[in-house]
Formats: sequence, structure tokens, C-alpha cells
Amino acid sequence: MRTKCISGLCTLTLLLAPQLEAQSQTPTANVDNVGPIDRGIDYLFNYLNMAGTKKATEFQPLTQKERTQIYVKTMLNPLGYGKAAFSAGIDQWNDKPEEWEQGASGYGKRFANISGQYSIQRTVTYGLSSLLHEDNRYFNSGKKGFWPRAGYALCSAVLARHDDGTRAISISQLSGVAAGAFVAGAALVAGGGVCAIRTAGKSNRSARIFPG
Repeated sequence: MRTKCISGLCTLTLLLAPQLEAQSQTPTANVDNVGPIDRGIDYLFNYLNMAGTKKATEFQPLTQKERTQIYVKTMLNPLGYGKAAFSAGIDQWNDKPEEWEQGASGYGKRFANISGQYSIQRTVTYGLSSLLHEDNRYFNSGKKGFWPRAGYALCSAVLARHDDGTRAISISQLSGVAAGAFVAGAALVAGGGVCAIRTAGKSNRSARIFPG
């Protein structure tokens, strides 16, 4: 039942994609002049949850409209669906979980499970970040040297900026990851019975911190 719900969520997202994309765009005179390379870079920045090439010293708090536009773009980003398709292929190759058969049907279940997991993760993160005024985007540190940059990058995985620019543990990001992992595990258990409990923990390894 949960697997069908996740499949429905993914289908609904795809069906609403054109409408959501239209609402998320800001009319500009140069929209039609954006080339495939620029669009690809924009998708990559969005997928990696990066604030473009902005440095931390250039931080400005997001408006709710900007936050929503980022969320919608993340939900429609083709790189995210490509990653889900690749991960589903890996699980299909490894026959995980065994309770989900091979072939198109089994692959569809794995793809729907992973896509649903990511969608829920992003949605929970978006909702809580809006409520708590957390900005999970990655800004260039502007630091010099390998170790200062590495330390900054590692900390940025679990820290978020607030409207005043200070950084603290990202409740929205961590909660989103936890929610996605929980739903993925629940879908595995529901789809495969008691035996799937053994594989649910292993499959949750893919509950990574993702853009959104």
C-alpha cells in the first residue's frame, strides 16, 4: 500500500511538472537566451544545493518566494530523477530487496521507492526550513588552504544559516533525511513482509543529505 502511495506521489510530481515549472520562473528578457550549458550548470548548482558562486560574505536571507522557487526547481531537477534511476538500477542488479521481483515491475518499485524517499526528504526539509528560517544552501567559504576549506565543507553538511547569517545545526536538513529514510524503510517492510525488515536498514544507506 505504501509503495503505491509513493508511486502516486512520483506520478503526481511528473504530471504537475509543467505547471510548477511555469510558476517557479521569474519573467525576464533573457530566459529564452539561456543555453544548454548554462541550464546544465544551473541544474548542477541546484542539485548540489549550492548558492551559485556566491561567497559566505555575500549571504542574504531568502524570501519565502525564493525558498519556494528553489524547492520547486529541486523537485523537478532531471539530475535528481537520473540519480534515482541509477540507484534503482544498482538495487535491481543486486536484487535488493529480494522480495521485489526482477523485470520492469521490480525496477518500477525500486525507482518509486527511491524517488519517493528523496521527494519526502526535500519536502520535509523545505517545510521546516521555512518555519525555522534555515538556509541550507552551500556558499563558497572564501578560505585559503586545503584544511580550512575541507573543514568548512564538512561542517556545511550539517549546518544551516539563519536570517542573521549565523550558522547552527540544521534541524530541517537532518529531519528531512530521517523522514526519507523512515518512509523508505516502511515501504520496504510493507512491500516485502517481515523478511524485508532485514533489508530495510541496508537500503536506508541511500538516505543521503540531498539538495532541497
